[in-house]
Amino acid sequence: MDLNGDGNVDILSGGAGGELVWSEDSAGEGKPISLGKFETLTTGTKIASRRENEDAFGGDSSRVWVDDLNGDGKLDLIVGDRVSLKSPLGGASWEEAREQIKALDREFNDRDKLSKIPTKKARQERNKKRIEHSNKRRELMKEERTGFVWVYYQK
Repeated sequence: MDLNGDGNVDILSGGAGGELVWSEDSAGEGKPISLGKFETLTTGTKIASRRENEDAFGGDSSRVWVDDLNGDGKLDLIVGDRVSLKSPLGGASWEEAREQIKALDREFNDRDKLSKIPTKKARQERNKKRIEHSNKRRELMKEERTGFVWVYYQK
């Protein structure tokens, strides 16, 4: 798609981290494509949450669509992403929840290092412990997935 209207086909892509990147073809009409370095147009960022004691992390796995939304002859961008909303449970503050999760992760990782025996029984036991670890984390931190749609009008 020709995002900047110079007659050359450019590349626009959404990324797993929420970023939106663009590379311009500067070869000219009738010549083989010559793409430049990718430029970041937007980044995945922490965004303000409307709920108290909650963080929202936006821009996960962005998708992009290009169209002239307002009929002005210029291509506009529609970007969708996934957002992870996280909040501590049990009345804990963010600091307390983070410390509890770090301690839980350290305990799991220390225990997991000791069980590297590649037997079927050991693998099954390790998987069972990973599930238990994930369940304990869920008791400390609530996580919800939602998403946003962003519209960027070209000037």
